[in-house]
This record gives sequence, C-alpha cells and structure tokens, in this order.
Amino acid sequence: MAPYVNAEKLRGLALYITSNSGLPGEHDTLESSFVKNDPITLGYTLRRAARSKLWSTIANVNLRPFGTHSWGYWQDDLHQSWPMFDAALR
Repeated sequence: MAPYVNAEKLRGLALYITSNSGLPGEHDTLESSFVKNDPITLGYTLRRAARSKLWSTIANVNLRPFGTHSWGYWQDDLHQSWPMFDAALR
C-alpha cells in the first residue's frame, strides 16, 4: 500500500521526498518529451510531505518548480540524498 496511507508505520524513519513539476528544466532538451503525469505525481508528493509532518517522520522534501521524470534529476536527487542514506547505513 502507498506510503501516504501507511504513513504512521514510517514514524521515526528518515525519508527523502522529491518531485518535479513536469515543466522542462535544466536536464531537459528540446528533444525531451513533456511527462504528462508529473503534475499528478507532484500532487501525490505534496500530500505525502504533509502527512509526514502529521506523523512526525523525518522528511527531507525537495519540490522543484521545473523538471520532468528523467535521469538527470534522479542523479541530482541521489547526490542530495546520499548523506541521509549514508548516516542511516552506519
């Protein structure tokens, strides 16, 4: 089941929550296709971020005004989230 529904079970865990708006951004080119579902996933991410505050989970939230569902943004997120994962794995 979705983390949004089971947020209470995530209490006390560190989470990295990120989403892009679906509008072309720095990693997109003229050849990139606009991902029509990105605004939908952004809405889901906003709900998840709000629920994380409700259940006192430790959430690092990164919401970008631009960007599509593509590898460049995933790589950025991996680098930004790595300190959190590194600390959790120690």
